[in-house]
Amino acid sequence: MFYQGSHKVMLDAKSRIAIPKDVRDNLDAQCRGEVTLTRGGSPYSLWLFPRPVWLKFRQNLRKLRGRDLAYRSHFLQNARDLEMDKTGRINIPTVLRELTAMKGEAVFLAGDGDYLELWDWDRKMAMTNEIDFTALPESVFDYDDVPEVGTDA
Repeated sequence: MFYQGSHKVMLDAKSRIAIPKDVRDNLDAQCRGEVTLTRGGSPYSLWLFPRPVWLKFRQNLRKLRGRDLAYRSHFLQNARDLEMDKTGRINIPTVLRELTAMKGEAVFLAGDGDYLELWDWDRKMAMTNEIDFTALPESVFDYDDVPEVGTDA
């Protein structure tokens, strides 16, 4: 699966978010709703992995050595295995919300390839408005070496 697009979801009184139907259907198909939530690459983000993808990512983390062990610790020490409930909700543990400064009820949920990212809505909106797209590399618009859509070449 390849996850893309974004959604505004709300934390309920029990710190759960409802996964939008299109994403939920993909997670059900890919991993029967079994996911792993961990801190992301930014101090303010969480990454939500379908369990099979997480297991591969975790295997790669185990190969890290030396100074890279801090990355392994960052992801593994914050990882929580979760399951979507029957209505497609997952709990965002308090410690992960606190560590990522997720203070509001609104959550930004976005596909980022193999996994999904979660952010405090207000923080993500502020960051998004600061991106300088004039610095976007021209190479992203070079399609000559990109396989046709629908192929895996």
